[in-house]
Amino acid sequence: MRLKKGNLARIDLSGATPETIASDGERLWRVDLATRRYRESRALPDGKKIHVSFSGATPITLFFQPEFLETERRRGAKLRLLPEETVDGVRYRVLRVSLSERDLEAKVKVFVGPDGLVHGLDGEGRQAGKQSRQQAWLRQIETNRPMTAEEFRFTPPADAFPENP
Repeated sequence: MRLKKGNLARIDLSGATPETIASDGERLWRVDLATRRYRESRALPDGKKIHVSFSGATPITLFFQPEFLETERRRGAKLRLLPEETVDGVRYRVLRVSLSERDLEAKVKVFVGPDGLVHGLDGEGRQAGKQSRQQAWLRQIETNRPMTAEEFRFTPPADAFPENP
């Protein structure tokens, strides 16, 4: 994964729903590697459309939209600083975000690394009576590595086709 502020990204996800998300600053591509289908759209200058498919905030969301937590606070979320935690040998500042509205209840722990970036989220919630749990972590983070625009150029795989031709 490579991320660069304003809106440059190359994210390769594996697992149950393999996907590539790429933004060269002008265009944003989302390629479903299982079905070989892709969507292409205009990339927003602030990176707001760059996110992974599952719902809720992720470390990627908070990289491009650090104001997201403040927006949630204004919507009624409660933010509380928790004791620091060590995960995989890294010491994190931890913030709990709690939101309760109508049929939604959510509690998310936000793990902020020594570099000031959000490295992970660990959340649980209930919506319309359904319980869910979600974790998202960034690993092997390198900060301030020089990256060129060329590193973010993207062309969908030759055997992929548009979702809505």
